[in-house]
Amino acid sequence: FWATWCAPCLEEIPSLEYLARQLNQKPGLPQLYAISEDESIAEVPKLFSTLEHSISFHSLHDPTGQLAHAMGTSKFPETYWLNSKGEVRYKWIGPQNWLSSEVLAILAARGQ
Repeated sequence: FWATWCAPCLEEIPSLEYLARQLNQKPGLPQLYAISEDESIAEVPKLFSTLEHSISFHSLHDPTGQLAHAMGTSKFPETYWLNSKGEVRYKWIGPQNWLSSEVLAILAARGQ
């Protein structure tokens, strides 16, 4: 969960994009979805158009915050690793370096 007005969210976009590209290279690996909490979905492509690289992860919109609330999100960015049954395997609060050895170890250990 993120928003275009959230500076920490913007910080992690480059490493998040790199992770998404790695996941997209092999069929069967999990997919990355970024759920915007912006009031207007128009803000997302507007922001993406200013970036130096294209975005390959999926972008969804939760304008009322209903899904974020249901998941227990309290701070942006907040990231959830879900298994194929939709169960939360891990939760990160705040910006992450998605290329760090710590994050990659958690992703590998949690599996799908």
